[in-house]
Amino acid sequence: MKNIKIGTKLWMAFGFLAIIIVLVGTIGFFRISQMSSGINNVAENRIPDLLDFQKMNFLRMTIRSQTLEVWVFENAENSKAEFSRILNNRNETWAEIDEHWKSIQNRSRQSEKGRQLIEQLKGEYLNWRNIYVELDGVIQALSKASSPEENAILFVSYFEVYKRMVPISDKMGKTFVEALNNNVVNTDNMIEGNEQDASNAKSLMVIIIIISLIIAIIIGVFIINAIVVPLKKAVEVSLKIADGDLTCNIDVDQNDEVGQLAKALCKMTSSLKEIITAIVTGTENISSASQQMSSNAQTMSQGANEQAASSEEVSSSMEQMGSNIQQNTDNAQQTEKISQKAAIEIQESSLVVNQTVDA
Repeated sequence: MKNIKIGTKLWMAFGFLAIIIVLVGTIGFFRISQMSSGINNVAENRIPDLLDFQKMNFLRMTIRSQTLEVWVFENAENSKAEFSRILNNRNETWAEIDEHWKSIQNRSRQSEKGRQLIEQLKGEYLNWRNIYVELDGVIQALSKASSPEENAILFVSYFEVYKRMVPISDKMGKTFVEALNNNVVNTDNMIEGNEQDASNAKSLMVIIIIISLIIAIIIGVFIINAIVVPLKKAVEVSLKIADGDLTCNIDVDQNDEVGQLAKALCKMTSSLKEIITAIVTGTENISSASQQMSSNAQTMSQGANEQAASSEEVSSSMEQMGSNIQQNTDNAQQTEKISQKAAIEIQESSLVVNQTVDA
């Protein structure tokens, strides 16, 4: 990790947090989907199934009451019309019963007991419908009876079929109640299961979040230490270098940007040491040369004093020589004048001699 770039470290931390978010979101989505599926099952299957069972049992008792209503009009003047009305109402009730029974059969059953109860109900429902076919046939005959005697015979037959119907209807009613209770229990269990799933999902997400926070804190501390601690060392060294202390060193063993910065500072410190060492050496050489020059200057000063004294003597000698030269010049000029005068006199003497010779 020490040799990983800072950007890579930050991306790794970001990636870890992203994974945590995706993980928590996935778990939450999965659990919510499960809960949603359970809730949909309750809303679309369980509750309608409960209503169908309740309605079927209610319609069973409606059929029973219609069956008993036949005796009410046994001796009524308009009995035939009432029997026809009862049959019409019965047919409407049968249509409604068939609709609910079809819905019950088409639903899938998750429990084995539920499937067994439905299979049991199929047989009981068939027996129940068959016995009512007989009863409805008797009612149909009653609505068309032409004499009191025929009517009495039909009522005897009706009562015999009714006695056979009652235990069949009651048995089916008990199965309806059992299936209804089984549905209620399964629905309650499913709701409790959804609640438990929600609680488990909540606990799991809380645990994942806590663990993720701990890991994130550890990673954060590690990254901060990997960045801040070396930076602090680099800043401390920079401040010491700014104060002129080049003896400091950075103990950073990593190859990321901070490590490169630390190495650059170390290299700069080393370069500054070399430069300052060279400057010190040059200064010492200059100092030595300055001392030599000072010694030479003293020597030259002493020589200059001696030369000045010699120069004064030379100047005095030169003045003396100048005086002698001037005197010699004057003597030369005097000699020249004498020579010129002598020459003139010689010329004059020569002229006199020549004149004498010529004479």
